[in-house]
Amino acid sequence: MKTIDSSPKKDHFRMPGEFSAHEGVYMLWPQRPDNWRDGGKPAQRAFAEVARAIANFEPVTMGVNSDQYDNARHMLPEHIRVVEIANNDSWVRDCGPTFVTNSQGKVRGVDWTFNAWGGLEDGLYFPWDQDDQVAQKICEIEWKDRYRLDNFVLEGGSIHVDGEGTLITTEECLLSKGRNPQLSKEQIENIKENQYKDLFEAVSGILSDLSSKVEEISLRQDYLEENMEFMDNDLTDIQDELFEEVSFDDLSSIEDEYVEIKCENCDKPLFVEQQALNNNSSIPCPFCGKRAR
Repeated sequence: MKTIDSSPKKDHFRMPGEFSAHEGVYMLWPQRPDNWRDGGKPAQRAFAEVARAIANFEPVTMGVNSDQYDNARHMLPEHIRVVEIANNDSWVRDCGPTFVTNSQGKVRGVDWTFNAWGGLEDGLYFPWDQDDQVAQKICEIEWKDRYRLDNFVLEGGSIHVDGEGTLITTEECLLSKGRNPQLSKEQIENIKENQYKDLFEAVSGILSDLSSKVEEISLRQDYLEENMEFMDNDLTDIQDELFEEVSFDDLSSIEDEYVEIKCENCDKPLFVEQQALNNNSSIPCPFCGKRAR
């Protein structure tokens, strides 16, 4: 799947609330001896019980390191999917992708940089390179495109949203020296503005184009109104010429110039000039097409 050089906000994607319906749950199998006592065996039994409980309501996928695949497959029921996902520890909520969706229901993943809760400054372990690849691997498994933030460290569990625009986090998570020392509180708060910058510029460009179009339409309207006025004046002149005052003498003169005859073939009445009759001219009938007289 592709990595998108954009941002969820720019592409009209949002993070749904924790309570929103989703397609399934990912977990990572515990095994680190420095994090889990007794080689992680008690934790593995607890994780298996949690996975079984969740699987009663929705699909569960358990990611495991290759050396724990057989063990996890043996401890988990068949309806829980077990896949190899190399990892350094088991907190997929923090190192996995943050899924976002749009109004059409399309889903993408946000792949934050993960450094084991503080990197070399105050992180819990080293290395964490496999954890930092978990989000991308899950997106690949689920056929979801992703956004990657290489210069911003954030654990998925350090933020909470209501799906309606409110996000809650803490300064300790985002402003620690081991996570984002290059950013101040004000800079992090302005990340939202930077994400909207391209969108605002695009909207501004659209409004500018619309303004130009409106101005063009207004000019064309003025041009049409001017031409309509000219046409109205021309029609008035034509009307005056067609219906100029005619005296009774003129009407009598016109009446004397034309006489009514009937076609010798179809017997339809015709009005012809008296001069044509006097000259014995051939008069075609417009009704039957033959010679009227």
